[in-house]
Amino acid sequence: MDTDGFAREQAKQISVKSNSFFLINQFEDFCNKNNINTIKRKEKNGFTLRILTGSFLKYSELIGFCHPRKKEILLNYLREGPKYKVLKKTNGENHKLFKHLKPYKENVYVSFSKNNMKTNPKEIQELLAEISITFEVKITKIKRNRYNDHYYICSKEFTNFVKNNAIYDLPWQPLNNNEINLISERLIL
Repeated sequence: MDTDGFAREQAKQISVKSNSFFLINQFEDFCNKNNINTIKRKEKNGFTLRILTGSFLKYSELIGFCHPRKKEILLNYLREGPKYKVLKKTNGENHKLFKHLKPYKENVYVSFSKNNMKTNPKEIQELLAEISITFEVKITKIKRNRYNDHYYICSKEFTNFVKNNAIYDLPWQPLNNNEINLISERLIL
């Protein structure tokens, strides 16, 4: 990761790119065995494996960077913490549906893919129908020039229902200076 890996300051992204499918697969297997969530993509000049934000802390504990610039970017990620919340717990049934519901202001966003990857249109329609029937709500489609359109449930009552029946929290908490120093010392060559 110190040589072929990337740590992007603005995009908050950690990835590795290689022409070697074997190398990318080996690293993906290592990450999977160690509960580090990744996305693998085929690109014009090879393959890219990206570490998902929810796994930055685990990545820093197991791998990290020794390269000074990349290490400092990673430590800044850990200080700031993730910007999004994930479903931690639900009250009652329908957990499999709640994991697709994200309260956003006075609406609920319907999320299909945790990795911003292209989702099968048939799967989208089946999930939307199941959510609509189960919770008796109307879902609004917003067209986008990307892989997937956005879908919202525009209802204050339903938003309150989701907030009252599900607990969302950061995938990991931002680190304090002592925790940052411990990781920083461990990442010295």
